[in-house]
Amino acid sequence: MSEPVRGRLGHSVSLQCKVKDDVKVSLSQWTRCTSLSSIAVFNPVFNSTHNAKIMDPYINRVSIKEYHTLTIDPVQDGDFGKYCCTVTTFPRGSLEGQVQLLKYEEQNEEMDKGVDKGVDKPKSPPAGNNTQ
Repeated sequence: MSEPVRGRLGHSVSLQCKVKDDVKVSLSQWTRCTSLSSIAVFNPVFNSTHNAKIMDPYINRVSIKEYHTLTIDPVQDGDFGKYCCTVTTFPRGSLEGQVQLLKYEEQNEEMDKGVDKGVDKPKSPPAGNNTQ
């Protein structure tokens, strides 16, 4: 499984499933791993804008660049989870991969700046304490 990808609601996110070896890709398919419902099928043989078939409900929100990059725009709440890709190659046959799309959680600014926000830390020991 690839490293998880973090996405924000309403923004664009790209998931990748690249074959490392030098092979000829004849077909790729993206699905949701939990349901195996097809999202998109890509055929690189068609050198036009019609080389990908996008399924409902992803029409007008999903695109594929080359065979390996699935872009979701805009990300919706139901898009988070595991995605599976299957790439049919020659001479290696079918190869599979997974990518997990996680929700990007914006952290509270105060948490980023530390718990002691607004509290001055003394630069010297408090008066009356023995420093020896």
